[in-house]
Amino acid sequence: MIPGRHSLFWKLALLLCLSAVFTVVLSGWLLRTVGEQVVLLDEPAKAVMREYAAQAEDAWNRGGAEGVSAWLERLRRREPGDAMVVDAADHSLSGRPLTESQRAGLHFQRQLDWRMSFRSTSMPYIGVPFPGRPEAGRLVMQLPPRFMPGRHWPLWQTLLVVVLPALLAMLAGGLLYWRTMVPLRLLQARVRRFQDDPEARVGPGLAARRDEFGDLGRRFDRMAERVAQVLGSQRQLLHDMSHELRTPLSRLSVALEGDLSEQDLRRRVAREVTAMRELVSDTLSLAWHDTEQRGTATEPLSPLAVWDLVVDNAAFESGWPARCFPCRLPADARVAG
Repeated sequence: MIPGRHSLFWKLALLLCLSAVFTVVLSGWLLRTVGEQVVLLDEPAKAVMREYAAQAEDAWNRGGAEGVSAWLERLRRREPGDAMVVDAADHSLSGRPLTESQRAGLHFQRQLDWRMSFRSTSMPYIGVPFPGRPEAGRLVMQLPPRFMPGRHWPLWQTLLVVVLPALLAMLAGGLLYWRTMVPLRLLQARVRRFQDDPEARVGPGLAARRDEFGDLGRRFDRMAERVAQVLGSQRQLLHDMSHELRTPLSRLSVALEGDLSEQDLRRRVAREVTAMRELVSDTLSLAWHDTEQRGTATEPLSPLAVWDLVVDNAAFESGWPARCFPCRLPADARVAG
């Protein structure tokens, strides 16, 4: 069965789709943004590398090749990894020829502002020009392990790939829950109120909705109207029945207090008991008819037949003769009842 155009299914499905798309876009954007930041050297690391380049330039200016060689020895004792000082043509300024690994490092050297790669198992070579005279030379050294960026990248990746989507999913679930529970709680409150007040209805706020909750609210209102009518009919029926039973009981009291013969008294008592029995039976039939059927069936009735019954009882109760209660309607008169 395909949901209707205004079904709650489409609203919830749209909310889920939007939350899924938003989660994917946000996670991808954060992965790219954070990924670009975590592979860059931080400012303290750049400051240390620039300071080493300044020291190498100072050693070259003061002692030439010997000064550079001595400074490189001190640097190797301070920092792990390879280091070299070269000129613009990639010739060693320390007086020692470059090794094969050093020449390979020159080809793959990076600048301070470049991104660092996680795929290499060895520390990358960083080239830092002399701060005073960049054209005179530069320091090329392997990045100290303590400065390697991306040490917290696995944690960031877990947060962005697992934790963030889970939080957004919980948020979307909360929105779905709120979207569903607000009208449901309103309907529950109306049902609880209806237990004590048959006039309680869901109101136009919920009944005006065009989704399943609106349909349920309108059905509840129709049911409440029907129940209220049944309860009203039952109250009216009990009232009418008590009133109608009081009349034959009054006539029995009059008959018992009068000077009727035993035969006439028996006939009057039997007549009134039969009338009360028929009244109770008709009342039960009317109650069933009102409960089982929505419409009230009518049929043509003769007013003269009803009038004869009323005149007979009235003549007995008043002691007047029946001719004192004339009826001027024609014999073929009929009424719907």
